[in-house]
Amino acid sequence: MIEIRKRLEQYILGACIVEGSAIESLQFLTEKNFTKYEFDHKIIFSVLKEMSGKTPIDIVTVAYSIFVNHGFDYMQYVLDLC
Repeated sequence: MIEIRKRLEQYILGACIVEGSAIESLQFLTEKNFTKYEFDHKIIFSVLKEMSGKTPIDIVTVAYSIFVNHGFDYMQYVLDLC
């Protein structure tokens, strides 16, 4: 069950990164809907929500924002999500 949840979260995050405007359709989700695995999906989702409508969402800007605001290097993980 955990593996299914993890994959579902990865698909949601990947879709939002590939299609930046998709995050606007997911207003019913919050960081609480995501969990921490080897990489924290809560952080990725919160960055996406923060960027929504303000900054173009793509692989580089998401990974950079995570690095600047949280100090974590998520570049490879974000690439893998997409």
